[in-house]
Amino acid sequence: MKKKSILGKLVLSPLYILKGIWDLSGQLEDEPKEDNNVTCKYCGLQFPSVKSLVCGECVFHPDGRFKGKHTVYEGPNGGKYYCTYCGREATSIRDLILYLCPFHPDGNAKGHCLPYEGSLKSTYTCKYCGAASNNIHYLCVRTCVNHPLGRWKGHHIPMR
Repeated sequence: MKKKSILGKLVLSPLYILKGIWDLSGQLEDEPKEDNNVTCKYCGLQFPSVKSLVCGECVFHPDGRFKGKHTVYEGPNGGKYYCTYCGREATSIRDLILYLCPFHPDGNAKGHCLPYEGSLKSTYTCKYCGAASNNIHYLCVRTCVNHPLGRWKGHHIPMR
């Protein structure tokens, strides 16, 4: 029996070549699925893989526009998203990061909201002092006694 070469595979499957899912090794890759997308936590853009996410520069990066790479959002997907600093609620990361955060560490409205990457809980606890609240917003708006900037100089930040 005669073995088929890569050229034979190319002739037999022109649709895969046109779709752009032909691997150079001659193997077919699965098309990316909707639920496998990864999201940048700074700008909310979705990418088909982590590899494609980390190669691009991010518009909303904390170091400045296009001064840093996209970063993977590691929290739960779907449902509601909350800001780590102010507790603001939004239906998507993209909607959340458009707000200038009133409790941003750099100052009032000096940076965008950052999505909270922990799971939804019945009680949220500050990672610096241990203060607790059943609402992430109420925890974030109060000042923290053990904040790294100094006593009462920063707001509570919830643990993941």
